[in-house]
Amino acid sequence: MRATMTSMTAALAGERDGGWRWAAGFMLLAWLVYALHWPLVGAVIPWDAKDFYYPMLRALAAARADGDSGFWTPFLYSGHDLVADPQSWLFVPGFRLLAELNGAPSMMLVDQVQLLHLLAGGCGVLLLLRRFGLAPASGLLAALVFMFGGVAASRLQHSLMTVSYAYLPWALWLLHNALRGESLRQRLWASAAFGVIGGVMALDRDQTAFLNCWLLIGAALWWLRGNWSRAALLLPAALIGAALLTLPILLTLDALAGSTRPDIGYELAAYGSQQPASLLTLLAPDMFGNLSGAYWGPGQLPWMALAPFGNDWTDETTNYLYIGALPLALLIMAVVRRGPWPQGSGLFAAGALFALLYALGAFTPAFRLFYDWLPGVSLYRRPNDAAFLLNAMLALLVGAATQRWLQIPRDLSRRRMLLAGAALTLAFSAAIWLMTRFDRWSETPLLGGLVALAVAFALLRWRQALPLLCLLAATDLIARNAAAPFNAYPAAKYPAYSAEGARLAQAIKERLGSDDAPYRAEIFGLGGDWQNAPMVYGIEQTLGYDPLRRADYVAASGAYQNNHQAVRRLGELFTGYDSPLARLLGIAVVATGRPIEDILAPDARGSLRFIGKAGDAFLYENPSALPRVMVVGRAEPDEGQALPNDPEDRVLIPGLSAPRGEAGPAGVARILSRTRDEWRIVVEMGRPGYLVLNELAHPAWQASVDGRDLPILRANRLFRAVALPTGEHTVVWRFQPFARDRLTDAARLLFVGR
Repeated sequence: MRATMTSMTAALAGERDGGWRWAAGFMLLAWLVYALHWPLVGAVIPWDAKDFYYPMLRALAAARADGDSGFWTPFLYSGHDLVADPQSWLFVPGFRLLAELNGAPSMMLVDQVQLLHLLAGGCGVLLLLRRFGLAPASGLLAALVFMFGGVAASRLQHSLMTVSYAYLPWALWLLHNALRGESLRQRLWASAAFGVIGGVMALDRDQTAFLNCWLLIGAALWWLRGNWSRAALLLPAALIGAALLTLPILLTLDALAGSTRPDIGYELAAYGSQQPASLLTLLAPDMFGNLSGAYWGPGQLPWMALAPFGNDWTDETTNYLYIGALPLALLIMAVVRRGPWPQGSGLFAAGALFALLYALGAFTPAFRLFYDWLPGVSLYRRPNDAAFLLNAMLALLVGAATQRWLQIPRDLSRRRMLLAGAALTLAFSAAIWLMTRFDRWSETPLLGGLVALAVAFALLRWRQALPLLCLLAATDLIARNAAAPFNAYPAAKYPAYSAEGARLAQAIKERLGSDDAPYRAEIFGLGGDWQNAPMVYGIEQTLGYDPLRRADYVAASGAYQNNHQAVRRLGELFTGYDSPLARLLGIAVVATGRPIEDILAPDARGSLRFIGKAGDAFLYENPSALPRVMVVGRAEPDEGQALPNDPEDRVLIPGLSAPRGEAGPAGVARILSRTRDEWRIVVEMGRPGYLVLNELAHPAWQASVDGRDLPILRANRLFRAVALPTGEHTVVWRFQPFARDRLTDAARLLFVGR
């Protein structure tokens, strides 16, 4: 046994061959133990992972199973441009592959695919630190922190950020190979691969990907210093990255310009600043009850007085930074020792400092400078998203610190020891002050954390048991962070995806009619999981949950970001269920979590009729809903007036100089077929008039009449129409976001203005 331990120690310390195989095998085993916690306890990754990302993926999977592109969905906000939505999964290879292979993936399967991305990130950490000449144990401990530490565990609900986070070590490894590779051929291949990985990561378009890009720019400059001629080696990366990014980002920027959040004001962004007190969770993971489920830390009402501008949008997931007692002890020990640091340490330290200053937001002057001078910062609302980058840099620094522990004698700097002691004393004093201020003296999490840190320091004297130390580090992180209160929730408590939820969905669909006469539903007040569950069940809805929403639709309809509460906000045109807009939207069924009489006044309820309960939902029928397709004879100039009281009688179209045609129906229309991407309609016109399709207008939709392209007219403020002469016609509407005319218009509007 002793000989085996000695042999493994030598291998992990880089003194014998086979150490990297041991490190990779240990990492895989640790990941398996970590990932199995969720299915073994019947839990899933909660909150946004199930309220938002899961239905988005299910909608994509269903679209692909039906042969549609998935670029447009009718199941959210009366029609939503998914190809421009950064959170649609369309351009995320791992999840896109899942959607292609499985038309209806389960919640647990989706969770495991997400956790696989963390394993991929850990593999990237091993490759990167091996590239820098570090020992296998250094790479292993860094990978454990990267996969299981800090916000990598606590913010699993932000599924797309987890994916962006996982790309970073691979991108760094390829970038270093591109600039410092042994041969020109190797450097060019690495540059091309870096362009693919970096481009795919940037396509995620979330703040984690955004900050990773800035870190990569800094890394390129760091590794180019003294040899700027090698910058030309990045040309393949630039060309491939541009090819991947240009069109999706162009569409996203165009969508943002017409959305409710074209940019985020500084004060609004500052609400998501990382509270400095959260740094105490590095010492004591349950400092604020993060692990016990009795959270009392930043983000709670009493903390608002300590927040910038009197508001705090943080919570138990964003304020958890624990990377393990042993890794933290290694970092402290490395800081107080003399001697050179391993290759890459300076970059990792600079990256950690940048991430920390960014995450702290308005608590330091640095974020104001970032916001004013760093392009793109104003597009995001939570600077504490930089905690992902901070955890990645801390993980790599743990690798560097492990290397110093393995190679440098115990030559300590007294001044650094005093500074480290002062920092720990300051942290202890801050914790005492906070527990005094918030009357939390009955809890002693900090003491437990300090004891664990002291034990870790003692264990680090036992270098000959290096495999056991790695096992203890993994056990610490897995025991605390796998299926913890901040990243796991019983799957049975997601009623939207239970048998009862399926019955409610079926009851709604039966009331909505067939594909030949489609209508929409409004669902609100049934909890977070029902906000986007209609995307899973194929129910076309007028509300939903998505940060990227069209400003004109929100203003007109009152459809805001969340609809989990039993509240129905009215809009400029949506004044009730008998209003012309509500009728044009074809709202035939309303499902609420409370009686509608408790939510809306009689005038707003209109002619809604109670038809019964399905589970916890109250169901109402709206007899005034209009069909999706209408043939109208008269068009009037849209000059901002109220919508017609009888939309089947006349239609408002902007740009007309005078009214045209006679009022009333001008013919009949029949839907031949419809998919997410295409509608085919046969129209018999008794006289000239307009085919009105009560689908949201969008510049990517194109129309043809009898095979001839025809301009689409904006009808009744939000919808689409085409002018038709007398006779029988076949009208085809297709969603073509990558058509040349569409992209040209998007670029012109973006760079010239609307």
